[in-house]
Amino acid sequence: MLLDPEQNFGFFLSFNTPDGAKARSLIVTGIIDYFYPVERKQWSFPVLEGSATRVQEVAGTYRFNRRSYTKLEGITAFVGDFTVVAGIDGAIQIPIPEVGGTFREVEPYVFQKAGRQARLVFTKNDVDEIDRMLISNVPVMVADRIGPLETSATHQIVILLTVLASVFLLINTIRNRKLTLNGAARMGRRLSTLTALTNITFLLVWGAVLANIDINRIIFDFPPSGTGFALVFPIISSLLTLASIAYLVPVWRTSEYGVWAKLRYTYVTIVFVFFIAILQYWNLMAYLSPARHCRLTGVKNSDRRFPSRIF
Repeated sequence: MLLDPEQNFGFFLSFNTPDGAKARSLIVTGIIDYFYPVERKQWSFPVLEGSATRVQEVAGTYRFNRRSYTKLEGITAFVGDFTVVAGIDGAIQIPIPEVGGTFREVEPYVFQKAGRQARLVFTKNDVDEIDRMLISNVPVMVADRIGPLETSATHQIVILLTVLASVFLLINTIRNRKLTLNGAARMGRRLSTLTALTNITFLLVWGAVLANIDINRIIFDFPPSGTGFALVFPIISSLLTLASIAYLVPVWRTSEYGVWAKLRYTYVTIVFVFFIAILQYWNLMAYLSPARHCRLTGVKNSDRRFPSRIF
């Protein structure tokens, strides 16, 4: 919906297909360009006083808030982060093809795309910090500013560390399979190895599930086939990780582990804890049985389309 009260003008568009987003953008742009023509495209703007400070304020990572926060569907935002980069002379850069580009400040915290009419408006919260970004030509999309620990880039680093730690543990266990350990050292090695195996299995299964998704129909065909099976592994991993934490003190007390082995066990356990935290953040820590999915989504049990897609 787009309204211009001053001109008593407005229109509403609604689409029920994935391609509707592209059509909406083209139609909105066409109507605005036709009824609100710009005499001449503006590529340069005068630098406003205090612009250098405001450009640094708005720089950061943002994520669209039109998504699920409590259900599995929220995982679709994992690859939706975008970065606002501070430039010079009152300019910011958004390195996204087509949508992004160079925006220059035309009013305090209002940036216009060079050569276009599209504008970005940044708002502040109660403590005078930038918290949101509004997009003029897509009013339904509002982006929240997120902290470093919430960004997908940070989560991807933790996932990479989890993969490396898990692979290293499995290789180390195979190489030292003939080494006899007792007590806490033996249990610690078992727990860390089982946790690593569970994490690797989950990532492989979840990757296979995602590989079969038609990105243009993800909203309509969610959850994808195999989701219920994949979500069993995070629960197992969390239980094994809790057990590994419980054995931290016994492992450090045992004389069968050297200092390097104790530090390795501690480091791997910490990485696995962060991995579980990320899974919880993206709502991947709940087993998605057919009945549970029906309760979460409101789909009646008589509708077999969703349960059949889970397994």
